[in-house]
Amino acid sequence: MEIFTANFLFFFKKKLYKAKSSNKDEIDHKESIEYNEKITKLIKYINDNLNQKFNLETLAKKFYLDKYYLSHLFKENTGFSILQYINYH
Repeated sequence: MEIFTANFLFFFKKKLYKAKSSNKDEIDHKESIEYNEKITKLIKYINDNLNQKFNLETLAKKFYLDKYYLSHLFKENTGFSILQYINYH
């Protein structure tokens, strides 16, 4: 599990770096960083609460996002669906 988490975090940081270094305008850049921070917080929340039951809807409410948009952001930023990430742990 630790190896997967380390590999996942490396992949995620690489995606964050690409998002930060892209040639988007200033507004898109700030928005990208804000949502990447939400995904980072979501990953931490999932890791800290793997022993609890939760679903996409409860995660979306906790992070103040639409469940479909949250799912899209997670996949876009990590390459995994939320369910895939949880199942690997």
